Amino acid sequence: ASPACNSHSCRWKPYSNSTDFQANASVLLILLFSALVCALSLYAAIRCFLRPALETGDEEHKPDPEADVSSTVPTPTLVYSPDLELAGAEAECAICLSEFEQGESIQVLEKCHHGFHVKCIHKWLSSRSSCPTCRTSIFSQRTLDSPPSTEAPSSQINA
Repeated sequence: ASPACNSHSCRWKPYSNSTDFQANASVLLILLFSALVCALSLYAAIRCFLRPALETGDEEHKPDPEADVSSTVPTPTLVYSPDLELAGAEAECAICLSEFEQGESIQVLEKCHHGFHVKCIHKWLSSRSSCPTCRTSIFSQRTLDSPPSTEAPSSQINA
C-alpha cells in the first residue's frame, strides 16, 4: 500500500516524474525528426517529377541536339595538312584538345577562321552559337537567310 500523501512533495504525484519526461521528450524529438525527413523526401520527389515538365515547357527555343549543323552553318570542310594555315596557327582542336593529323577532315568557321574536327564542331554548335576559341557569334542574319555555300574553299586561310 502506498503511503498517504499529506506533504507538499506529493502534490505532483499523479503526473510523471523526470525519467518519464525524458522518455517523452525523446519520443517527441524522434517524431519531429521523422516528420522533417518525410517532408524533405516529399519535396525532393515532387521536384524530381516536375523537372521534366519544366524543361519541356519551351521547346521551340531550345536547340535540337539532333539537328544537322552543317545545313545551318555554311563552313568549309578541309583536309588537314601541316602547311595549312589556320587562324592563330593552331594545330589542335580546341574542343577535344587533340592535334590535327595529316589527311584528317577539319571544319573552318567562316567568321574567325578557326578550325576544328568536324564531329567536334557539330556537337559544339548543336548547343552553342559561338566559336569555342574566340567566342565570336557564328550565326548572323545573313547566315540564317542564305543557303549554304557550295563554293570550294582555298587551301590557305589567314586570320
